[in-house]
Amino acid sequence: MKKESNFMLIIGIIVGVLVMLFISFQLQLTNVQRRTAALEQTVSGNTQTLSQIVNIFNQNAQGAQGGETATE
Repeated sequence: MKKESNFMLIIGIIVGVLVMLFISFQLQLTNVQRRTAALEQTVSGNTQTLSQIVNIFNQNAQGAQGGETATE
């Protein structure tokens, strides 16, 4: 009888540790997903800003080239 209760106690501890590890893993995974979403939003905003800057440079370059050919 005593060996059975010790065995059940050990099994209970092992199952408890596994459940705790699973919960910890889930929390870390959720945290990584949140960080990834925030990073994707930041990258998207930076990409739009960079595209606008490149468009401004292209417009200025085209305007400068048009002005040079008109004066020649």
